[in-house]
Amino acid sequence: MPNIRQVAIMPVYWQGNFPESHRFTQSKKHIDATFPQLVRNSKRFVFGNDVLTADLWSTPEGRQQLAEEYEIDAMVNLTVTGQGDTMRWTVRLLHPSMRNYLTESETLPFNWLLAATDADLDQRLQNLIFRMLNRFPVDVHVTSIQGRYLTLSSGTEQNVFEGDDLSFYQTSVRTQHPADGSWLNFDQKLLGKAKVIESKTHSSIAQITALSYADAIHVGDGAKVEAIATRRAFQQKAKDEPFYTPVTPDSPLVEAKPLPGAVPTPRREPPRVAQNKIEPAPETQVQQPPPPEPIPAPNPVMPSEDADAEGEGLPIAFKTVEFQGQNESLSVSGAVKASNEFPVYLLNRVDVAATQDITDEVEGVARAQVRFGSTAKGSYFGFGLGFEPLYRLPMRTAMMPSLDRIMVGALVSFESLAVSGERFGGWDTISIGPTVHLQGSYHVISMAQNFDYDISGRLTPIDIGEVGVAGKKRKISDSFTLDLEANVIQKAKAQDWEWGAMIGYSTGTWNLSKGSVDISTFRLGLAGRMRL
Repeated sequence: MPNIRQVAIMPVYWQGNFPESHRFTQSKKHIDATFPQLVRNSKRFVFGNDVLTADLWSTPEGRQQLAEEYEIDAMVNLTVTGQGDTMRWTVRLLHPSMRNYLTESETLPFNWLLAATDADLDQRLQNLIFRMLNRFPVDVHVTSIQGRYLTLSSGTEQNVFEGDDLSFYQTSVRTQHPADGSWLNFDQKLLGKAKVIESKTHSSIAQITALSYADAIHVGDGAKVEAIATRRAFQQKAKDEPFYTPVTPDSPLVEAKPLPGAVPTPRREPPRVAQNKIEPAPETQVQQPPPPEPIPAPNPVMPSEDADAEGEGLPIAFKTVEFQGQNESLSVSGAVKASNEFPVYLLNRVDVAATQDITDEVEGVARAQVRFGSTAKGSYFGFGLGFEPLYRLPMRTAMMPSLDRIMVGALVSFESLAVSGERFGGWDTISIGPTVHLQGSYHVISMAQNFDYDISGRLTPIDIGEVGVAGKKRKISDSFTLDLEANVIQKAKAQDWEWGAMIGYSTGTWNLSKGSVDISTFRLGLAGRMRL
């Protein structure tokens, strides 16, 4: 069995004769537009770029490029074929060389298509797609093994969560369709079981709990995930609908069976024939069920006075809150010189950050900081505020196995620092510059612990403000600042404080109306985080 992780979605292919009507044109456009999204709703794979796929899939060279350069393992295709008064929908899972893996088809009358709503089309097409994907016997496969720990190809996006128990099988194709070569039946051999101990967006880590024999599980072996979207869609309980049973065992007549809890409808017996005349049958007395006994009401819960206010306003739901207690070494040189003293309590800077999702791909980080301490001749105090919108770029390749995402964006900040007793008087600046974050998680096997990391870099080519030099304020004409920072935090349960460490370094030059100032800092401290 091939390991399929990254999949390309091909454009819908229409062939044959179709009715010429406005309604059919609308339905065709809707199917073209909704098919890629319905495939993505399965959350079975990581999906490639549709525009790139549309440009390359139609030629052997393009499909080879998709496979080799963009690591596409398979493609999903929908073909709609017009056949007289009917049409045939065929969904396929294909090898990049267009060899069939799985095929699922359904024939529908055109009259149904012309009368169907968009919701009807979506439901019918989704069922067809999910039926095809459910025939693939593997939902998650092993990508690497480190001792008792398995790295898996699926994560929270595929409904693989911490605490899930998975059974791993060695799967092989037993029979294939004689015409198109698609897979029909599979052989599976139980290899062992594992429990998921950490789940990220598109990957997870599981600990082996049982093996059929020593070293039974290897890279490429797979497991089913019953909670994955395609399987869960067919596990939902059907709506209660009356079904029909014969009136008598040999009767061709049927009647609707009452729903559970419904009172049966009285039914007359058929007339009886006695002494050449028909006598009406006596009325059947139906025992009415007794009224249900009243159920004692539970203790009433009175709404609070604030209940009516619930939902009013726009509460901010942060997903994480971060804290840093730092020991910062600050040095100023150039037109004026100054530096801070080593703090007695090892703390002279506090940073706080709160992160909130703006969209599925964009998050915003609100930042605040406070500086305080002493210099050789005086003291200083300052604060800063900032906002950092970041766009999330999920990592879908193995460039760094532990790297989950790259965040790119910009930081807009305001800082004010007041220094007393020195020729250097501090600064008031507004800064704007691009930022990038490398974020991921690393599992330390020997410690059985997971650590999240965030490595960030910021360039600040724009600083607007003033610097205090010898009792006078000098405007900043141009500037350039580089800031590097790394955070490592030991992962714990959500809504518990998680702790780690941070290190940072920044250097920059401010060219003033007269002279220039070089500023550098080195920071080392404690980092804390709470995931809300």
